[in-house]
Amino acid sequence: MGTDHVLPSATESPVAPADRVVLLIVAGYALAFVLFGLLIDTPTDVLRGLGSILISRDTLLTDYMGVGGIGAALVSTGLLTLAACLVYALNRVPMTGTAIAALFLVLGFGLFGKNLLNVWFIIAGVALHARWRGQPFATHINTAFFGIALSPIVSEILFSTTLPFSISLPLAVVTGLLIGFILPAAAAQLFRAHDGFALYNMGFTAGLVGTLVVAIYASYGFVADPVFIWTSGNNALLGSFVGGLLLSMVLLGLAIDRRAFARFWRLMRASGQAPSDFLASAGLGATLINMGLSGAVGLVYLLAIGGDLNGPTIGALFSIVGFAAVGKHPRNILPIIAGVFLGSLAKPWGVADPSVQLAALFGTNLAPIAGYFGWRWGIVAGFVHSSAALSVGVVHGGLNLYNNGFAAGIVASILVPVILAVRARGELAGRKPVLAAAGDMARTSAGRTTHAEALGRGRWLGTVLLRALFFLVIWLLLSAPDLGAPRALPGGSVGALTTGSVAEFEAGGSAQLAADLAFAVIATAMATWISLWVLPPGSRQWRLVALMALIGRFLVQSVIGGIDVARRALDPRLPLRPGYIVFTTSLRRAHQRAILQTFSSATPGAIAAGTDAEGRLVFHCLDTSGPIAEGLARDERLLLRLYREEESP
Repeated sequence: MGTDHVLPSATESPVAPADRVVLLIVAGYALAFVLFGLLIDTPTDVLRGLGSILISRDTLLTDYMGVGGIGAALVSTGLLTLAACLVYALNRVPMTGTAIAALFLVLGFGLFGKNLLNVWFIIAGVALHARWRGQPFATHINTAFFGIALSPIVSEILFSTTLPFSISLPLAVVTGLLIGFILPAAAAQLFRAHDGFALYNMGFTAGLVGTLVVAIYASYGFVADPVFIWTSGNNALLGSFVGGLLLSMVLLGLAIDRRAFARFWRLMRASGQAPSDFLASAGLGATLINMGLSGAVGLVYLLAIGGDLNGPTIGALFSIVGFAAVGKHPRNILPIIAGVFLGSLAKPWGVADPSVQLAALFGTNLAPIAGYFGWRWGIVAGFVHSSAALSVGVVHGGLNLYNNGFAAGIVASILVPVILAVRARGELAGRKPVLAAAGDMARTSAGRTTHAEALGRGRWLGTVLLRALFFLVIWLLLSAPDLGAPRALPGGSVGALTTGSVAEFEAGGSAQLAADLAFAVIATAMATWISLWVLPPGSRQWRLVALMALIGRFLVQSVIGGIDVARRALDPRLPLRPGYIVFTTSLRRAHQRAILQTFSSATPGAIAAGTDAEGRLVFHCLDTSGPIAEGLARDERLLLRLYREEESP
């Protein structure tokens, strides 16, 4: 059952906190990192470690606790966050939930990738973009501090051993400025791909931008070498520190607002779909409680699976804490974590593998899927993310710190339209489905029963087997499994095989093969079921020519729409006339309407906003003066041809 993403109104509205109070609280937690770092290490060791951190290559994964020591890493991220708070204060930025998320992301990623040197060029690039647009920097400051996910690119170029410093310095500066300049426009456009169901929109944007930058530099022979620095054995020390900070958030929230806990319970009824702002809707007290408890969920999970507390994992925990101000809460992150956990059981990696630990924590940026569509789809999203997050890093060379955000953006962009098509639900905007849609689903179900009776079991079985075979072949082509390839020895060892090692070797290979085949069967079954739902076999078979025409129109409109949106976004005058249009469709079945909505939303310029009380389709458009209705009518005619149906009079 979908959950309305608008927070229910409280009987007593929360008092809006002063911006300086919120900023002081964030700065206080940053200061706690600095003080604790100075407490556990000597000032000399901290200074030496800070120097090592500043000149380190920051490609994923570079744990600053392994580069400069625990104390230096904590001091480095604390000072960086304090500097960020100063920038916010000087620009008099309103302290919203998004601002809290941005600052806590700096605090977390300052432990593995962001430092006092490599972030400022990208921030300056965003400031140049704001100046070019004639807007104050404060309107883009959150984008700037989210956008420093690509700061490892600056360090990689600046401290490259293949380039002289006289070239690497200006090249790093120019690259950082260009990245910052294009990020605001790119992030605004790419948000539409997942429609707020992936909270780390900048991770998705940075992944695509980083992929482009890496490809350009690779074409000139500049390829980043992989880095993996991961510390362990500090769970007692760091666990007490992180646990104490999380507990203090809960206690501070209770002290600020006597009704904070009641507001927190109401807050957990929200789906979390972006844009959400718990600070505005639930108040500072409830938001702090949510931040502390959401972070505690991640901490307990990490310790329960035998994970490590270090720079990357603490960074992941504080990303949960920060985004608990704009979408995450214990109720919608638990299904995602459970899905990643289940996904890891079907893979050769263990749940305590570093990449799987991070996938479970960072994967919670898919929490709106669980909050909106229910916990079952949340588990599915986490399961899929457990695979995507382990594979997409290669395309950006580890230079996008928000690798899980990139993977989750891809997952949400694909999975959400599938969920909408399968469930035939309206309203991406968060309203509940109308009764007309339920009636359409009932008629569709009855229609499929009629087809089944007419075809008979034999033809249905043949159709199912044929489609299953087709999807199995597709899976084999995409995954390219080498079933006869030799398996790696246990632990990656090399040498002679004893009788015991042979048995262990064969058992491990058989288990991995069984897991691969099990995943193939599940994927094939799901694809076959969805195809039977979207294109049920029957007397009204869809037409191949109409399908090709539909695909062709999609490709053409994607290019035309993308150019048009880019032109408008980059025009300083921003010539937009946003609004809603209502479209009366001749498509009778719910899944056909869902396909039309998904198809039209996939091309830039318009996005489905659900249905009205009369069952008509509602679309939000960037420019209502354009020929939107005519384009929808053409899309509808192609779908009618595809299903061999006639237009309604």
